[in-house]
Amino acid sequence: MPLCHLRKLIDMGVHIVPSEVNINVFDFTDYEGSFLLWDCFTGSLFSFLLRSSAKINIELVLWENVPLDPNILRAWLEPLILHGVRLSDCRIRYLSSLGFAPSRQADTLNNYKIVNDIGAIPAENLSMNFFGPTELFRHLSSETSSIALHNVTKLDLSFNQLSDFDLRSLKLPKTLQELNLSNNAMSVFDSECLPLAELINLTSLDLSNNNIMRLDICQAREQGCSSIKRLNLSGNFLSTYSQIFAGNIFANIEELDLSHNLISQISAFSESLKKVNLSGNYISTPPDSGTLSFPEHLEFVGIDRFLTADLKGENEQIQHGCKL
Repeated sequence: MPLCHLRKLIDMGVHIVPSEVNINVFDFTDYEGSFLLWDCFTGSLFSFLLRSSAKINIELVLWENVPLDPNILRAWLEPLILHGVRLSDCRIRYLSSLGFAPSRQADTLNNYKIVNDIGAIPAENLSMNFFGPTELFRHLSSETSSIALHNVTKLDLSFNQLSDFDLRSLKLPKTLQELNLSNNAMSVFDSECLPLAELINLTSLDLSNNNIMRLDICQAREQGCSSIKRLNLSGNFLSTYSQIFAGNIFANIEELDLSHNLISQISAFSESLKKVNLSGNYISTPPDSGTLSFPEHLEFVGIDRFLTADLKGENEQIQHGCKL
């Protein structure tokens, strides 16, 4: 529905109860057109957004080779921030330009820059995908960020080429439940870049398709365990995974994806584990049933086809109720 029609209905007193309100800008780097959007909004339309129980979502799509100044983002978000709008989903992403991105004049960009700190807009779910660490990611880590992280429950920072050092500068909120860091440039999974002991509500962690070669997440068994139930480490360079279960931090894990790594030997798992994927590794022989027992409630084991028969024969405890 065009905004002018919606505004007319609201001014006429028509009762409208949307379940979602989506604001999509498919060429945000056309700043003149993007900022003209707010000319269509009136006080009654903002009041309507605040009164409704609808989820308010925004998506900003940018050309890949056009840099985004954080001040421009703050300027565009200003009307929402000043009216106290809260976002359910906020997604900002680059679109591959393939050499066809339009050029932007620097003097045009300067017209929209502001320096005042007007606060931050809260978001429940946040996705930022830029194909590389940008100024906007560093802005997200600063105290003057225009997007508040303190209430975020789902955070997607995939496809940003983020390193371990980049992640150390980011203060992750304790409200976080799902974190996606796949397709980045991490080489180490440790407590400095991901303080799991502080992320008490985190249940899902995706670290797939990085360059992780080392796990340094050991924790004393007398210390508390994390809430993580799903851990994806597929597509990395791990040769072993025993460090995951060396301490108590992953005592609640139920699903573990270790496919497409460099693992050559199957070692022990946590008793809480229900699903594990080890396909696409370098495992050539099944584990010895006398030295390795599988979790009692294991439901699924992903393994290369040539090992399936041997694994069933050697380990009676996974023959019943477990899919290979």
